[in-house]
Amino acid sequence: MKKIFQGTLWVLFCAIAWQATAQPATQLYLAKIKVKSSGVKVGKVKKMSEFKGYNNQPHFSPNGKTVYYTANQGGKQTDIFAYEVKSGKTKRLINTQTSEYSPTITPDGQHFSCIMVEADGTQRLWKFPLKGGKPSVVLPSIKPVGYHAWVDDDALILFVLGDKNKPNTLQLASAKKDQAKMIVERIGRCFGKVPNQAKTMSFVHKPQNGEWVIKQLNIDTRYYANITPTLKGSEDYVWTKNGGIIMGQGTKLFLWKQGQQWKEIADLSSNGIKKITRLAINPKNNLLVIVGQ
Repeated sequence: MKKIFQGTLWVLFCAIAWQATAQPATQLYLAKIKVKSSGVKVGKVKKMSEFKGYNNQPHFSPNGKTVYYTANQGGKQTDIFAYEVKSGKTKRLINTQTSEYSPTITPDGQHFSCIMVEADGTQRLWKFPLKGGKPSVVLPSIKPVGYHAWVDDDALILFVLGDKNKPNTLQLASAKKDQAKMIVERIGRCFGKVPNQAKTMSFVHKPQNGEWVIKQLNIDTRYYANITPTLKGSEDYVWTKNGGIIMGQGTKLFLWKQGQQWKEIADLSSNGIKKITRLAINPKNNLLVIVGQ
């Protein structure tokens, strides 16, 4: 398979669009869902974010009780917040002079990792203790990191921004060795773990002048293969535990199943949502967080 693709500045612009200078006004919505072999049913939807402006990048805790996300309360920087599903209460986890993005619980369950835009503009992967304490750099030598996902307690996949005219890249990193190897160029911002396949991650490949395709990557062999084309213009998705993929386009949610085409499962326009972007699903697959503009 081809491992190298040519890039453009357009993709680089999209990659950094989440930074403070270009944050869209977005809100978080929590939907009840039912995942069955026959499909996915979307039930009641409620707004869960409290702040006007940027509320984005949701991530469920392993027990499904908490949603971590990025928000800007009107200041110069973004911080990380936690929404408790049962109580509906939100609390700020950190309040720094820098901006943090993409909170993700680490495999040890004791920290959340995130992208920090440091004082000099450097973007690296850091981790903060969930119970409070000093943060530490996960990958000191690797920058600028845009997005990340943990494979296990050592391996990660990274979206690394390109320099000047070079495209972004998907890189496989080792936290213990502080090293990374490039796998493919021109990717999207969304990663996932493929259900029921050990050490297999998914990503969106965005080749120049070609359709966007969700692909799966075997971490051991480093080979990747097609799963399905995305909905046109969409790149954010989540896996269901039975191997389906949920993706938004406009005001609608769609489901993909092996051997089938994308099928509409809900229209959320009545909830005030004009454009669906990022999604997060809890481990039980009965709750879905939706980022809507």
